Amino acid sequence: MYLSNEETSLLTDAVKYFEVGFRSYIAETILNKYNTIDSYRNAVNGKRNSHVSSSIILNGRIKSLLDNLAQEQEIKKIYKLLSDTNTICQNHKRVDVKEDKKDAFLVVSELLSITYIFCSELFSNMVQGFSSREEYMYLAEQYRTIRNNLFHPEASISDLNYIEVNKFISILMEIIDDKFFWYASKEELKNVLDALSISVNNALTITNNLKTIPKQKNKFVCRTKEISILTKLSKNSPTSSGSEMNCGSEHKCSKESCK
Repeated sequence: MYLSNEETSLLTDAVKYFEVGFRSYIAETILNKYNTIDSYRNAVNGKRNSHVSSSIILNGRIKSLLDNLAQEQEIKKIYKLLSDTNTICQNHKRVDVKEDKKDAFLVVSELLSITYIFCSELFSNMVQGFSSREEYMYLAEQYRTIRNNLFHPEASISDLNYIEVNKFISILMEIIDDKFFWYASKEELKNVLDALSISVNNALTITNNLKTIPKQKNKFVCRTKEISILTKLSKNSPTSSGSEMNCGSEHKCSKESCK
């Protein structure tokens, strides 16, 4: 099943409210650890040079992320956007983004990449809210995909998509501190998720209850007039028993005379 337009709108609000808090949390966590761009650069390059994956499945993905984040232009861009995000959070002030401004915010894929790379040092507590690192990464990628789809009016969001996004948001909402949800409070986010849950779980279901309808054996329901006509015609057909029949006129006649 798919979400209705109203439910899709609620999910969009939930994603928007959550993303501001998530971005603010990532930014402060990184900047508290690496308070200069040089220290951040050294950390990323150190990760890249010493990368040894504990998971064969994740090895190629992590290496690719490290290769991208270690590019000098990416280091400068991401560190600046982390600093901007942290300032915005501290001031609780929205930013007027001009149409021609490129890279105004850290996008979700960049945020997630940072958590993957610095998982053990900085985000282990966050990831421990999930059954495994793999589950965190799976739900994070589902969140990213559905988040992007929500901004395309033609996209259809299934109830399974909703369940996975709701799980990802709900787990992290309990871990991330309230102060990061300055755009919309945790209570506001929870209210949206609750309203969405009620709507999805109370969706109209079609029940086949025909067998429970009281009825009499050998009695037709509705079409009484039509059934009566068919019965009359059947009794008056040439193959019916008896020497007389009603041919449709006012008189009674034998079969031979009505041929």
